[in-house]
Amino acid sequence: MAAAEGAAPDPATNRSLTTATRSPDCELSIRPHRPSKKAPGSIARVWCITSPITLAVFVRTTELPLTWPLTEPQTRTPMPSDGSANAGFSVGEPWLPLADNAAAISVEAQKRDPNSMLALTRSLLVLRRREPALSVGEWALLPVEGEALAYTRTWQDRRIIVVLDLESRPKTVRLGAGIAGSIELSTHAGRSGELVTDAIELRADEAVVIASTGRLPG
Repeated sequence: MAAAEGAAPDPATNRSLTTATRSPDCELSIRPHRPSKKAPGSIARVWCITSPITLAVFVRTTELPLTWPLTEPQTRTPMPSDGSANAGFSVGEPWLPLADNAAAISVEAQKRDPNSMLALTRSLLVLRRREPALSVGEWALLPVEGEALAYTRTWQDRRIIVVLDLESRPKTVRLGAGIAGSIELSTHAGRSGELVTDAIELRADEAVVIASTGRLPG
């Protein structure tokens, strides 16, 4: 029997995450990375897939970086699949107009972009399947200073540390003496495999997943 998962913080009490989560389920969409006063899509995506909550992955066109005709309201237009006629949505004329940049942000375009939200989502799901700690492990808050959220997922002798920037600015997050590990995944390119000891330098709007090899406080 799988170990009971620790209780995650209630998203309703954290204004930085409420727009991207539903408790107990977490709704995911192919949302673009965008800095803001609230957690950008990439931060929320890491939170959802590394937390002990049920995943419901779907797509909403209102959360794609669409540009709109001036005469049309910002509503749910046809989901752009590719760069073909009508963005691959239909062989007929859609009832609502396509966004001006539909081809540039289509699913096909995101498949070609290693830094797209689709690519990040796939990488996170692969990591979650590979690491039982992320799906059935115990959840525990890791106290850190400043506008960052850090927590651990632990299963047997495997411990994963997740650190999220919540204020869209670079920062040093001190994880505690004796903590060591390597970065398994980051929302910013080029950090996989980077060693972490006691603290980590986060870039603005960055989330990292660390495989811990050192002890934790307490």
